[in-house]
Amino acid sequence: ALIFGLMIGSFLNVLIARLPYEKSVVWPSSRCFACYKPIRFTDNVPILGYLRLGGKCRYCAAPYSARYLWVEVGTGLALLALFLADVVFNWFSLPGVQFDPLGGAAPSDRALALFFYHSLLVCGLIAAAAVDAEHRIIPTEITYTVMAFGVLGGALMPWPWPYPPE
Repeated sequence: ALIFGLMIGSFLNVLIARLPYEKSVVWPSSRCFACYKPIRFTDNVPILGYLRLGGKCRYCAAPYSARYLWVEVGTGLALLALFLADVVFNWFSLPGVQFDPLGGAAPSDRALALFFYHSLLVCGLIAAAAVDAEHRIIPTEITYTVMAFGVLGGALMPWPWPYPPE
């Protein structure tokens, strides 16, 4: 969950950097904003690439914002905590989500679906908060996408229904 969160945090940084300027999030590949040279694949590894380069561009030594590092770390830790709460400890005692990490069995499909659903909502909040903190706007692409997934997930996983509360 931590590694998954770090990778998602790296993608959230792309959203945070590009959506306020209405740029594509898939093309072109990641580039330095000062010299426009493409960032190497190895320099784009979450946390390690930032720390190895000292938060600066490999080519022109322009500093990168510390936001890149903190969004990756924060997203990784948030998704790890969410995995522990939703899957490992079943914080809300949901039926069909019980998981014994010491038993050797994999988590149920229902537990993983709940984790990915909550992960998407948390990542939307992280992206919206970071863009808002830097630009004082929240792009509608984030708002509408997270809202649609929230409604869809709420309809497909209607807790506590059809189960009565315990």
